Amino acid sequence: MRCCCESLLRQEGVYDVQKERIVWRVLAHDREIPSLIDALKMRGASVELLESVEVKDLDFNGSSSDLLLTALEEGYFDVPRRVSTNELARKLGKSPATLSITLRRNVKKILKHCAMLYAS
Repeated sequence: MRCCCESLLRQEGVYDVQKERIVWRVLAHDREIPSLIDALKMRGASVELLESVEVKDLDFNGSSSDLLLTALEEGYFDVPRRVSTNELARKLGKSPATLSITLRRNVKKILKHCAMLYAS
């Protein structure tokens, strides 16, 4: 499984500025948090983990997370898209219908869990 640190560090709008600090909310596996903290420190940031919340039943296997990360990195979720469903499906060796359904199911799963995190 690839680490999502570099993708997270390139994202815009995933943080809030609060009391002269940047506060990020990150949805990641426990094993990825140290890599993210190290990547931020290597860029000169002072890092403090304020809270960690366990999310249960976010059952992602390696292929699901790899698929989502590939779609993200290829620009599938950009506006405008940098890669079409057909192009991404061809790169991944899937049919466009299968890719679309799989991405929607995985994104829905993430959104449901994010909504629960932000609601708490």
